[in-house]
Amino acid sequence: MLVTRLMLPVETAVDRRPEAAPPQPYASSMEAVACGTAEGLAIMLCMIASLIVFVALVALAKEAIVPLTGNGLLQWAGLAMRPMPFSLGIPCAECAEVGRIFAIKTIVNKFIAYLDFARISEAMSERSSIILAYALCGLTNPGSLGIMLGGLIALVPDLREDIARLCVPAVVAGRMACLLTRAAVGVLTQG
Repeated sequence: MLVTRLMLPVETAVDRRPEAAPPQPYASSMEAVACGTAEGLAIMLCMIASLIVFVALVALAKEAIVPLTGNGLLQWAGLAMRPMPFSLGIPCAECAEVGRIFAIKTIVNKFIAYLDFARISEAMSERSSIILAYALCGLTNPGSLGIMLGGLIALVPDLREDIARLCVPAVVAGRMACLLTRAAVGVLTQG
């Protein structure tokens, strides 16, 4: 919440008084079950479709960058993220590999990053492994953005413009919150 309030300060006081009870949209419990099932399916399909589209856009960007630069998106992101592990207290010798794993987490997803982390964790110091385990937590990648966008728009289609406008800042705020957690782990971990 702190990061969110820093990025989007509240302009007016929030009215916390209870609202009037909403009208009952369904005549019976069976109608509620049937409509809830149909609405849940629509939400799931929208989330899956958005996830596929965002993952495809990342794949497109990965392929488009290689002919232009000679390196892939993950290599460039890994280079850009090398200072981040150092700022968390990871030794310089391990920063390149940890930066590469941060790039995988940011661009692809955390599951692939955890698989790479499991492969290299034996070669890392215990402190670096602990920091990296916490650092990989969080859903701040394009796939998560697609799931959030698809799910929220399916839930509240009237707020489509607001959701689309705030999804990227929400992912950035989530990323910043993850960075704060990483920094706290770096400070609290002995080594």
